[in-house]
Amino acid sequence: MPYAPAPYRALDRLGEAVRDHHDRSLRGFNPAATDDLQLFLAVLRGEHTMVDLRNRNVRHRLIGPSCRADPRQSAGVCRLLKRLHVRGLIAKIPRASVPCNGPGPCRHVRRCSCPRGALP
Repeated sequence: MPYAPAPYRALDRLGEAVRDHHDRSLRGFNPAATDDLQLFLAVLRGEHTMVDLRNRNVRHRLIGPSCRADPRQSAGVCRLLKRLHVRGLIAKIPRASVPCNGPGPCRHVRRCSCPRGALP
């Protein structure tokens, strides 16, 4: 195709194999495939804006809540997340977590740009 609009080129790049920094080949995505579609749905859930995107959360969405901490399943999800990361679809945010210094669970709230008193 001599001329393709930007969305078509982006979709073509999504389907191409890429190499990571260790020169290992990672296969492309097929957005029409059920497995790849389930991965995109699991990663694009809105809950990841408040809670970190973690292997465990994606694994529960892909495999089910009844899955145990099987190292093979965890490694498989890690490889899927790496395929997304190499293409720049997800990224690690350095120093995103704040250490907790007190006893009990840590709860961190992100800053809101709302004026004081605007929230109920």
